[in-house]
Amino acid sequence: MAINFNSSGGTQPSGGYVGKLTDTSKKTATTLSAKPEAGSQSQADSVQLSNSALQVQHLSRQLAHAPDIADTEKVAQIRQAIEDGTYSIDSLQLADKMLGFEAHFS
Repeated sequence: MAINFNSSGGTQPSGGYVGKLTDTSKKTATTLSAKPEAGSQSQADSVQLSNSALQVQHLSRQLAHAPDIADTEKVAQIRQAIEDGTYSIDSLQLADKMLGFEAHFS
C-alpha cells in the first residue's frame, strides 16, 4: 500500500480505517490499521516525499554535521559583561547597522 502525500485526494489509505477516540478523557486514539483485501498478499507501506521535503531533509543533515560558527569565547565574554552590568551598547552604531540591514530588503 502506498500513500502519496502530494496527491489532491484523501489521505486515508485504501482498505484501511482510522479509529475514533475511545475515551475522550485520555485523549488517545486507537491505532491505524489496514485491512488487506481477501486473497491479496501483504505489501509493505511506503511513503514518497516531495522534492522540497527531500531538500529540507538534506539541508538538515548538512547543518547537523556543520562546525559551530559562533565564537564561543566572545559569546562567553559578552554574556559575562551583561551579567555584570558592564556591557554597553553604542546606539548610533546599532542604528547604522539596522539601517544597513534594512537597505538589503528595499
